[in-house]
Amino acid sequence: MGAPYHYVFLRPCVDGQCYVSAQIYRRPVPQPRYTQDFSPGGKRRAWIPGTKDPLTKRTIPHPIHGWKEYIRLVFSGRDLPADWPLTGPVQMGFEFRIDGPGDLDNLIKAVKDALKGLAYRDDRQVKGYLWPTCVRKPRPGEVEGLRLVMAWDIPQALDTAALKDDRRKPARAPAKGKKSPRRRALPYAEARQLVDRAEKGARP
Repeated sequence: MGAPYHYVFLRPCVDGQCYVSAQIYRRPVPQPRYTQDFSPGGKRRAWIPGTKDPLTKRTIPHPIHGWKEYIRLVFSGRDLPADWPLTGPVQMGFEFRIDGPGDLDNLIKAVKDALKGLAYRDDRQVKGYLWPTCVRKPRPGEVEGLRLVMAWDIPQALDTAALKDDRRKPARAPAKGKKSPRRRALPYAEARQLVDRAEKGARP
């Protein structure tokens, strides 16, 4: 049995944004490069090669598949927000704990790809970060894993809910010549305190 995990929905929303915090206790896996070749039918295909077991000679799937599936399982096993998958911009924060070297860009790419279609429709919607993303070694008493935070604007959630409800009309677009007000992201210190406070209250 693996280490326990938890995540917290932070509502009511703060400073015009909704927040979700997740803790995943499993060694993160960076996104590998795809191998391209041609199928027997002559079509080009892209895939991630596995490794062969020296004893059974069977091909073992790359661990990236299990890592992505585990991320989706953590979120799918809970009551997701009604406005997921999101259609507008999303901000995220990552803190990877790995006992060894780690490629930050490919670690982020794997997590963003795993949440595509579940938290948002496309990973290109991720427009910024809530605090400096990093890869660090686990401190004494910690295990390898990932701390993840997502934030999105309240108007996006309300508009999506309106579109799903036939009895309500979608929110009107701003008048011509006027721009929609932008919500600012919480500074690093405020966002970190908010998440820490919520997670402490969620622990048994």
